[in-house]
Amino acid sequence: MPIIIVSNQDLASLTIKQQLLEIGNFIETSDKFEGNIIYEHKETKVLMVTINSRLIDANYLDEYFDTDLFIFASKHKSESEKPSLLVHAPGNWTEDNSYGGNVCELALTSARMIKQILKELNQQVNQQRQISQLEYDVTSEVTHHGPTNLKIPCVFIELGSNETYWKDPIGAQIVAKTILKVLSENFPESNLKYAIGFGGPHYASNFNKVQLNTNYAISHIAAKYVLDKITENLIIEAINKTIEKVSYALLDWKGMVKAQREKIIGILDKLDIEYHRIQKILAK
Repeated sequence: MPIIIVSNQDLASLTIKQQLLEIGNFIETSDKFEGNIIYEHKETKVLMVTINSRLIDANYLDEYFDTDLFIFASKHKSESEKPSLLVHAPGNWTEDNSYGGNVCELALTSARMIKQILKELNQQVNQQRQISQLEYDVTSEVTHHGPTNLKIPCVFIELGSNETYWKDPIGAQIVAKTILKVLSENFPESNLKYAIGFGGPHYASNFNKVQLNTNYAISHIAAKYVLDKITENLIIEAINKTIEKVSYALLDWKGMVKAQREKIIGILDKLDIEYHRIQKILAK
């Protein structure tokens, strides 16, 4: 049974928590964690746990909880400060671990859950647009930040990208509804093709299109800005740390330079991983 994780250090996280409590039929349990009440959803029995550390530093939770998935409800911050709703897998492709986790380590994650969260966020936003002038963008991000060493799969769902939106009940409610929907429904998965991705910018626009319009489900994505530094071992790790069986790699062909393409393709050929150009998939 999945567990929702929120943080007292994260304003967006607390706003999402409030919306979950208002619309989600959660009840207080007799248990606490780090002094905070643990809530349980009446129907699904999903727990909501509040922690006192930053979510990106929550590399200890598997010592206390036995679950099949952590969903981290988090803030997102960017220079553009655009109103955004996002989903991604955590992990550090390089030696830069400025935002938590271990260097050159990727988190265990679920391609299927990332795909379903992105699709549901998109659907919720489209529904909201019919009754208000909603301006939130929906996107997946490439793999970045901690925690990286949990033995339990995890994904981040985020509300951004400045304090105004971290406090916004509309955006937070969309995140809350999305979490409740993906945790309460059994989505078909028999025809999904599980993949990892390479290339493109941090906000993975081309991978979004693949997730929303094809039967590929993508877990870890390495942006163009890390391709020069990632290794064969990390690509193997991206495959092994996807709980579904990864059979494909998707390349944002125009989102990397020739030397990067040759490097990645060489490793994929060595690992006998079938690869496809995103642009060709989307052109079908």
